[in-house]
Amino acid sequence: MDTTLLTSLAGLAAGLVTTLQVQGASRLEWIIQDSSRIPSELRMHPERDEHEGNATLGDLENALQVYVVEEGVDPLSNPPVDGSYLQSGKVVIFRPTYPFSDRIDYLAVAFDGVEALHRSSKLHDSPVTRVDHIQPEGEILPENLLKFYIHFSHSMSGGDVYRHIQLIELAKKKVVQWPFLELGEELWNQDRTRLTLFIDPGRIKRGVKPLEEIGPSLEEGKDYELIISNQWKDAKGTSMANSFRKSFRVGPPDRSPIALKRWTVESPRAETRQPLVIHFGESLDAALVQRCVSCLRGNQELEGEISINSQTTRWTFIPSKPWSLVQHTIKVHTLLEDLAGNNVGKPFEVDTFAPVRRRLESSHETLHFTPVLDKTP
Repeated sequence: MDTTLLTSLAGLAAGLVTTLQVQGASRLEWIIQDSSRIPSELRMHPERDEHEGNATLGDLENALQVYVVEEGVDPLSNPPVDGSYLQSGKVVIFRPTYPFSDRIDYLAVAFDGVEALHRSSKLHDSPVTRVDHIQPEGEILPENLLKFYIHFSHSMSGGDVYRHIQLIELAKKKVVQWPFLELGEELWNQDRTRLTLFIDPGRIKRGVKPLEEIGPSLEEGKDYELIISNQWKDAKGTSMANSFRKSFRVGPPDRSPIALKRWTVESPRAETRQPLVIHFGESLDAALVQRCVSCLRGNQELEGEISINSQTTRWTFIPSKPWSLVQHTIKVHTLLEDLAGNNVGKPFEVDTFAPVRRRLESSHETLHFTPVLDKTP
């Protein structure tokens, strides 16, 4: 097939679009509606009328597909980007299920071989992905710490992630062997910017073989460094900007369950949007706190903004509407964990020789408060 490469100079200068156009064939158009340079949809303007009229969804999917472009990989070997199709006259419109990313290149392919490459607006030759932070953020962590959360600035690649992570005992400059629970199915959030990294529970719980034969991953009184290698590639196949190191000292183990009676509640003023503040008295699991603690008036959960301090010892809630002068409920799911995996009312350490029954029903504990009436004249 004779082809001519047509490049929009304005689009190329902005890093927006390169189109491979076959003479007399379809025209592909990335639609960018704001200054973000991220397309919201893709349109195909076919020269022929074979898709005009009441085309089926299968016809439209075969007429136009979008693929993620990765370094060293044939885009057409990847599954097409998921999305919805609609038709307006002869124009076929594709909208992705999840918004297009400004960190990813996309290749659009029409039924007649026309291609249009959308290049991300970021510089490709500059490694910008990095570790933002690691939770827990404290400098002293319990000996029976259950897990870390590693937060990245952009989407990361998966598969064999553990070879990029090391735990070093600083005094001996010794790599701790097999400290993590290496799962076949890695625990990523939806956009692959947060990895949950478990310490091997077999090296935490007393009375089980790994702990007795190998010893704990972390030992009280020792200093450690968790290292994330810059050789780990992001979702675009680019190595990170730099390695990341988190240093910490190991304190005594925490084997006590979470007890709400030890929490301190700062009641807000009624008829204001003053924040409700809860002090936990210890560091809790950052991800679970977001999901397991809520505020209700009657049986209705209040809408508002939740924030947590860096040590995850304080929870703050600002309601969307002013507080009413009635009793409110703080609802806490018992699946909430502290740094050692202890739940509300139940320690992580269980009798390993007794059967463990998982309760499938939802279980909660509650606290109550009434906003304070401001009597200031």
